[in-house]
Amino acid sequence: IFNYKMDVAESVKIILLGEYGVGKTSLISCFLNKKLDPLSSEFDKSLSIDKFGGKHIKFNIYDTACQEKFRAIPNSFYKDAKAAILVYDITDKESFVKIKNFWYQQIKKFAPKNIILGIAANKCDLYDNEQVSRGEARKFADDIEAVFKLTTNESKIGIEELFKEIGCKVLEHKLKKNNDILKENKIENEQLKKEINDLEIYKMENQFLKTKIQKTKEHKTENEQLKKEINDLRIC
Repeated sequence: IFNYKMDVAESVKIILLGEYGVGKTSLISCFLNKKLDPLSSEFDKSLSIDKFGGKHIKFNIYDTACQEKFRAIPNSFYKDAKAAILVYDITDKESFVKIKNFWYQQIKKFAPKNIILGIAANKCDLYDNEQVSRGEARKFADDIEAVFKLTTNESKIGIEELFKEIGCKVLEHKLKKNNDILKENKIENEQLKKEINDLEIYKMENQFLKTKIQKTKEHKTENEQLKKEINDLRIC
């Protein structure tokens, strides 16, 4: 695990998925700008998100470490993930088919409901051998509301931009969630104020009724007294 001590605004678990050999580990290596231990599967890096005033977001990056080759990825790999990057090789049509028909389905089945998605069209420097049209890939990304980037591990094109856009979407999602909570709290507070006001009115009405009942009792006592006096006068 590589640690970067920075002012972190949000810690984000991000998982990378795709077929064996599409370049997931090399993509992480390029992002971290260092050679990785082939036995490691978890890495950290922080990025500054300009759209949010330069706030830092810390990515806890999880690699499948060749387990995808045997479809041996445990459900815990998906647990608490806030983002996922689906990686395919543009020169391998089958790798694109697999992210649509298998890896994306695994995310829907095991990952949290509101996970942020990204798609890395990797090895884009090999465009002469491209087997997946960019239009087809972008359409799939639009369909699943994923960030789409052409990436290459050779020149690092698109890699940091992909992570930054995903980080931005994570912060936007958090901001929207907080605003929704504030709105809900505001509605609840308004409802509580109304209930308190209704109780105050009810209390005042009760006090008025008690006063009225008391006066009625007093009048009844006075009337009884007057009746008695009138009756005594008649006897006399």
